[in-house]
Amino acid sequence: MSNEITNLTSPIDFFRYFFDTNLVEHILEQTRIFHVQQNLMKKFDISKTDIEQYLGIVIMMSIVHVPNMRSYWSENTHNPIIRNCMSVNVFENIKRYIHFNDNQLDLPKTDPNRDRLYKLRPVISALKHKYISVAMEENISLDEQICPTKARSYMKQYLPMKPHKWGYKLFVLCGSSGYFYTGNENNSFERLLYSEPDFGATGNVVVRLTRNIPINVHHKIFYDNYYTSIPVMAFLENRKIHSVGTFRINRFSGVPLNDKLLLKKPRGTTEEFITVYENVPITAVGWRDNKVVKIASTYVGEVPTDKVKRHDRKTRTNIEVTSPQCIKIYNKHMGGVDMMDSMIGRYRIAIRTKKWYMKCFYHLLDMTLVNSWLIYKKVHGNKLTLAKFKEEVAVSLCQQYKKPTRGRPSSTLENELVKRKKRKPTAHVPNVDVRLDGLHHWPNWTTERRQCKKPGCSDKTFTQCEKCEVHLCYGKEKKCFKMFHTN
Repeated sequence: MSNEITNLTSPIDFFRYFFDTNLVEHILEQTRIFHVQQNLMKKFDISKTDIEQYLGIVIMMSIVHVPNMRSYWSENTHNPIIRNCMSVNVFENIKRYIHFNDNQLDLPKTDPNRDRLYKLRPVISALKHKYISVAMEENISLDEQICPTKARSYMKQYLPMKPHKWGYKLFVLCGSSGYFYTGNENNSFERLLYSEPDFGATGNVVVRLTRNIPINVHHKIFYDNYYTSIPVMAFLENRKIHSVGTFRINRFSGVPLNDKLLLKKPRGTTEEFITVYENVPITAVGWRDNKVVKIASTYVGEVPTDKVKRHDRKTRTNIEVTSPQCIKIYNKHMGGVDMMDSMIGRYRIAIRTKKWYMKCFYHLLDMTLVNSWLIYKKVHGNKLTLAKFKEEVAVSLCQQYKKPTRGRPSSTLENELVKRKKRKPTAHVPNVDVRLDGLHHWPNWTTERRQCKKPGCSDKTFTQCEKCEVHLCYGKEKKCFKMFHTN
């Protein structure tokens, strides 16, 4: 892992490593252009901070759920972080005009060279460049992923075997920990540019997604029977990328595996066949479990065998059966994409929208947050859960500066008359990113004397930080206010 990543400290630093300033400024520029194209006469003044605060609100909405969007600003069900960040009208204006690429430069739909993902291309390219900058794990899984939606779109697909049956299908490459590296789409011109062979629709997916895997390093890639074929496995092995995958018997026509005959044999029976294709040895293993499991590999086979526990319906007891080594390795490392789906699904950004590119953008934002959290755990250990990590990122983005409170300020006399007799709860100390951001921390004189929040100081003071809302000593001899915001 690079020194740039290991030197990162807080959750917002890890998030900004992927979602950096250049990307935010690009989104700001394209949003302004789109607003001018849509409504030139209406004033729409936003800044880079507004874009980041919009992202912070969207992230906070993924972990705090209310019946509808305006409930986050409602008097009874509001969220204080969101409500104090920006007004609902400003948020909805940004949501309406946020954009990522200039529509006027897009090619016509009838042009064969048109990029179907043109509206999101700058975001996809920037994030993909950041994702693959992290060193790849030894074991990598390749599978399809669904960005769920029921909005009208010609790119939407129906996949009845998936938990989310309607959505945009993505082909992705993830590490065994769930870290997302890359995804790609079908592009014949790109294949010619890289001088890649044509292995058909499914084989080309594997070739495209493995472009960024370093060759001659002996990485191991795992996929299911949708992608497995002998030419693809030989192509990867010649680049010293080992592969393991379940296979369909019609793609391995020379393998004399018969499911019906194998099912008649005792449970745990294994049949192994080896062939050589373009000087690459490939092993095909059939294993009798509840059903016949067929796995092909270029680096592992049946031995050494292992024992696994299975439930026997006839005797109603658990028994031990023999399992091939390739089955054990495949089950251990194949679930990277499913793990990424699981982590995204826990706190998914579920903002409803009719724009297909906004749904995909929120999905990319979810993946970026999960990737940031996984890298944070590798550097600092399991200090934060995913929900707490997203909360820290959202608060840091939302509280970059404090908005003025609504309504007319109450007078000092009214404040004195409404003093509570009961002891007030301890003031919440803001996180490190807000405390040290150096923005709008002003000393404010209050009518209430409370204990200083700087660690190690037990004095009481009337001075309060207007943004952090905590009391801090501020005087000729006491430097607690400065030290709290700089150390």
